[in-house]
Amino acid sequence: MIVIKKVNDTGDWITYHKSTGAGKYNKLNTNAATITSAEHHKSEPTPTVFTIGDSNDVNESGDVFIAYCFADTDGLFATGIYTGNGSGSGGPVQTCGFKPHRIAIGPNTHDGNWGHWDLTRGEDERIAHGGGASNDSSAVHLDMTNTGFKSNNNDTDSNGSGRNYIWAAWAADYNSGPEQ
Repeated sequence: MIVIKKVNDTGDWITYHKSTGAGKYNKLNTNAATITSAEHHKSEPTPTVFTIGDSNDVNESGDVFIAYCFADTDGLFATGIYTGNGSGSGGPVQTCGFKPHRIAIGPNTHDGNWGHWDLTRGEDERIAHGGGASNDSSAVHLDMTNTGFKSNNNDTDSNGSGRNYIWAAWAADYNSGPEQ
C-alpha cells in the first residue's frame, strides 16, 4: 500500500492498494469508491521502486510530497480485500497472520468512508474519514483476533452486503521491524 500526500499545499491523500492494482487509486480523505485512472500510479510497484503519474495530486512541479510505503510483511503488516455480507454478527473473517493492533478499511466498489480501528481506543471505537465523517462508536464493532479480524456490524462502510472493501492491518509490534 502506498499513500502520497502533498505537504506544502492542499491536496488529497492518494492511495495505491495491491488489491485494486495500478491504474486505480483511492482518496483516504473522501468517501469515493476506487477511481480508475493511470494519472497517479502508472504501473505496479516493485520491491524497491514505485512509479507516479503526471497528476498534480502526486507530481506537481515545485510542490513537495511525502509517500508512505507499506509492504506485506509476515507478522507485521498485511493487506487484502473482502466482500461484505451485511451480517451484524457474522461478518467476513480476514486472516493477517498476526493479531492486529490497527486496521484501516476503505471502500472499493462503492462510495463510503474509510474507517480506522485500534486496540488503544477499543474495538468499538472507529475513526472515520471522508465525506465529513468523524469518530464514532455506534455499533461499528470489529473483532480483532489472534490471526486477523472480523467485522461484526452491518455498517455499509465496512460490511455492506455485496460490497467490496480494501484493508490494511498493522501488528502491535510494527515499529520493531522484522527480525534480522
